[in-house]
Amino acid sequence: MSCAPRSNPPAGRQLLADRVSSPRAFVRPNGDGITRLVLTRPGKSAFTQDFYVLAFDPASSAPPTQQLLVAGLATPLGSGCGQRGGGCFETDARGRLLLSMPPLSGELVADLLRADPVTGELFDLGPTYYHELSPDGQRLLVHGPPSEDLATLYDEDERVIPLGSIQTSTFIGAFLYYVDDQQRLSRLAVGGTPEVIATGVDSFVSVTTAGAPLFQLYRPATAPPNDMQPSQITPDTVSFLDTVTLQETPSPVSDRGFDVSPDGAWLLVPDYVADDITFIDRATGAQQVIPSVTTYQWRPGHDEAWLSDPQAPTDTIAIRKPGAALQQITGRLYPVPCATAQPDLDQQMAAFTPDGAYWFSNTMPYGRDSLWQVGSADDPAGPLFPVTPRGSQPTVYWPLADGRLLAPAWTSNPDRSDVYVVDPRTGDRVVMGEEGSVIAVGGTRFLMIQRVNEYEGDLTSIALATGQSTMLAPEFTLGAFVQPPATDGGDPVAPGAQVVFQYQARYPSPYDGIWVAAVP
Repeated sequence: MSCAPRSNPPAGRQLLADRVSSPRAFVRPNGDGITRLVLTRPGKSAFTQDFYVLAFDPASSAPPTQQLLVAGLATPLGSGCGQRGGGCFETDARGRLLLSMPPLSGELVADLLRADPVTGELFDLGPTYYHELSPDGQRLLVHGPPSEDLATLYDEDERVIPLGSIQTSTFIGAFLYYVDDQQRLSRLAVGGTPEVIATGVDSFVSVTTAGAPLFQLYRPATAPPNDMQPSQITPDTVSFLDTVTLQETPSPVSDRGFDVSPDGAWLLVPDYVADDITFIDRATGAQQVIPSVTTYQWRPGHDEAWLSDPQAPTDTIAIRKPGAALQQITGRLYPVPCATAQPDLDQQMAAFTPDGAYWFSNTMPYGRDSLWQVGSADDPAGPLFPVTPRGSQPTVYWPLADGRLLAPAWTSNPDRSDVYVVDPRTGDRVVMGEEGSVIAVGGTRFLMIQRVNEYEGDLTSIALATGQSTMLAPEFTLGAFVQPPATDGGDPVAPGAQVVFQYQARYPSPYDGIWVAAVP
């Protein structure tokens, strides 16, 4: 590989941002035809950075403009900034950035800023202990300093709603659920007023199911006398609350840890001391104990649990279905992160695809004998097909629209993964990229930086149907971002989508800086 700068620039159009600027995230399009990018430049000190918004019209030859958004933020850039792709900041549904100043030494609060990269408006949300953004990005709950113990909701309709002291809270669907200092569990819809749905509640936990979420409610026992020993204290009273019918039922597992079936009908209680698992009917309390089991997974979308004992001398999985005898198959459950799994369904790290159609096995998950395999969950004793070569390690995978799986895997360095596309129905597998990292996956193509050497490589677009590749920037691409689609659910790598990337040759070059290109 040559260390000299390339004689030709990358494909695309160079932006007016030099090599000391770092792209951080695209701003979601708002329909005005202007593309906006958040970038940072070094601040006045080594510990601060200045945030800019770079704007340009892809259909015009006019030079881009830069606007200072926030100066001198000595703040961590957030999750994602150390990765090759993706955004660096938490943003709401309107594309406004949430930026926290780091707390001073010995303090637990930080100033939370909301910055609008389109208008340049800054809003100081004040000292914040922590905050919660609703899954749709429309609502923001801010918890103030512990000394004040006050929370404020910034609602979707721009209302500012003081909620007082909140003990526990979560956003689910259209509601904010919270417990106040009067031990009232309330829910609040957009534009509505608080509705009390349970009283005497100390705290609650959301129990995820495929249908309406259940809440596990904890009510404090009667306060013990001052001379009572800890072993004599009565535990909290525990119950389940259906968030649709608001029907409350006693918990058959008391305060023991459990996992719930996708339909919410069964509770699975592991006992790691006795090495067994108990299944409990949530409605009737009927129990079934299965011995010599310590590892389990619910199959998504099915009332079906897959059980195994990693300490057993043989790799055997027992499949438990209500009213049926245990089915024994050979294999070992192999959880792998799914890039498209819904966080609230707890499927990011699972031994099944999110739809429950396929399962993963690996009898030697680590080392040179590791072999990641996939098979039909409807035919669990059927054939297993290798997803990636023996001895390789996966990082994450993407289910594709045509039923195949896109799976990067590495042997010595995760930044130098080969990308495989496998059909779990037939085992057909092809290599579509090499020695790099996937940036984004769409309906018909994906982007990756491949042939990486010292963190830089070739920015490439690859067609999923044919494997045909188009290089957007050769050799010296340091990182890249793809403009998010204008609407949720849109193709993130659609033809014409803007890709911004940082190009930096081994030695100073006139082509160093931030570039933008269109997905072919």
